[in-house]
Amino acid sequence: MLYRTAAVLIVVFWLAMTALLIRKELSPGATELREVPVSHVLKMMFQHGEASDLILHSDRQMVGQLRFHPQIRKEDGARVMEYSGRVMFTLPGAPRQRVSWAGDFELNRALELRSARLQFNVSEPATYAVHLMADPVAKQLHYETRSGGYTLHRGEYTLDAEGALTWLREQGIDPALGELAALNHDAQPATFRAWQSSMEIHSQRLETYRVALEYGGQTLMEFHVNQIGQILQAKTFLGYTAAPENVIP
Repeated sequence: MLYRTAAVLIVVFWLAMTALLIRKELSPGATELREVPVSHVLKMMFQHGEASDLILHSDRQMVGQLRFHPQIRKEDGARVMEYSGRVMFTLPGAPRQRVSWAGDFELNRALELRSARLQFNVSEPATYAVHLMADPVAKQLHYETRSGGYTLHRGEYTLDAEGALTWLREQGIDPALGELAALNHDAQPATFRAWQSSMEIHSQRLETYRVALEYGGQTLMEFHVNQIGQILQAKTFLGYTAAPENVIP
């Protein structure tokens, strides 16, 4: 279960980075009703620099935390989104396990992706750490796993669905992993989209932007962002939901 969860995190990161490399999806020109450029939402988030601290739930039970913090680096004006989180699992006949992660992605002033990093640790109970580094210029992803201070595996893969498929095969994992059954080199690329939207919080209607990561006709994740760039609600295809403590019903 934990290994499958780790694999899902890796592939979702892979797809998200691939989506950010598709420049047209970050540019103006959307034609659908109420659709807005993703760049508009990103600019708003970095302009305000407000952190989002979220409580993660599954089946109405608190299972972890998430944090996102957009910042503009003073030295060169780079846009840096730091993120971190943790989730707890309880498996039959086993002690409680935890998966934690941290990383960031960096964009230039034109919101072009320059680098992305992810590190997460899985307790089984020995710590199993995975390090991912995306290089958008070379369109390569560096993958490394460690346990007990030893490097178990490292490799370079193309930063696209075909690279993720190659990695899944090397790990002996069915490419139909979870909800990612459509993963293959002929599939449509992952895309970020955004719309003007709204949501009700404590009987009050708030104007928001709804941002979604879509792949193969399915929404992998979506979240509502308020007018000062804070995330008010997030949902994933795995069934997890997240919201700030003061927003949870």
